[in-house]
Amino acid sequence: MAVTMPELNGELDVAYSSPDEFAAIALAWITEGVDVLAADISAEILAGPPVAQPYDSGVIDEADPRFAVRPPPLGGDIQILYPPRNKFYAKPYSRASLKRLTALAPQCREASVELRRMTDRGLSRYRLEVGREGEENGYARLLVLIPPVPGADVTADRPEIAYLKNVARRHAPAFGHVSRTGGVPAGETDLEHVLRRRVRDSLRDWDRYLRGYSWVTVVPAALAPRAGGPDGLRASGAFAVVEELAGGAVWLQATDRWSEYRADRVERVFEALAPVLPPGMPHKGRQGMPGAIDYLVSWRDAEALRPGGPGA
Repeated sequence: MAVTMPELNGELDVAYSSPDEFAAIALAWITEGVDVLAADISAEILAGPPVAQPYDSGVIDEADPRFAVRPPPLGGDIQILYPPRNKFYAKPYSRASLKRLTALAPQCREASVELRRMTDRGLSRYRLEVGREGEENGYARLLVLIPPVPGADVTADRPEIAYLKNVARRHAPAFGHVSRTGGVPAGETDLEHVLRRRVRDSLRDWDRYLRGYSWVTVVPAALAPRAGGPDGLRASGAFAVVEELAGGAVWLQATDRWSEYRADRVERVFEALAPVLPPGMPHKGRQGMPGAIDYLVSWRDAEALRPGGPGA
């Protein structure tokens, strides 16, 4: 039976103390990510003539095969949002746009690089993003897209996940996760959404509470002891993988495969991490109604599971 997989997104949040440090973190994330995930596509594009991107104005009958937009076999884009007044730069992937990214990195608010290759087997797509929470100091949000591969489950062997973990090993992450995309507004975790917490507020509280929990969760060193540390988290039985990272952070993977991360496993992860989750009863909204998003969270208040709590 064919496996239908959602699109996933991986994220690491890393503190920075100056615009130059943010630029160094952001550029390393993107350039190393391109080298690890899509070096062949990058080299081919940069070695050839500029790649023009096809755009459909929407005034023709898109269903008519005579007017079908045929994307080139290779493609790539660089997008940058930067001050003042959120100026937007969007150009095809090229040496010139890479230089522009380097120049704007210390001040940019968001940046992304996407590379694509179309073959007879389908589309290969790689996307790396950086978001900024703060100005002179704050948090760099490092994101990587994990698109579905037809008929294949997602495991830790995926290059995007291996890259995310390798970067986490070299930093002291404030948080990290691998989750579905599209279920909540861009940038939020499922838990932030159902607790109605803003990302910037969650990041300020990074050493008090986790932003969320998912199939993969990165617990920062400041919170790991309250969660039981690596030994206690292993003993909980909630995780297939427990690995200590840089400076005492912990990488947790709930199941070997994404498809195994179902409601019962969500509850076990919630219970294991309840000591470091923000208090509050999740808001269900339209949960359970036709067409509603199925959030991968427990509908209990984490406060109730803590020592002395009403459900402890």
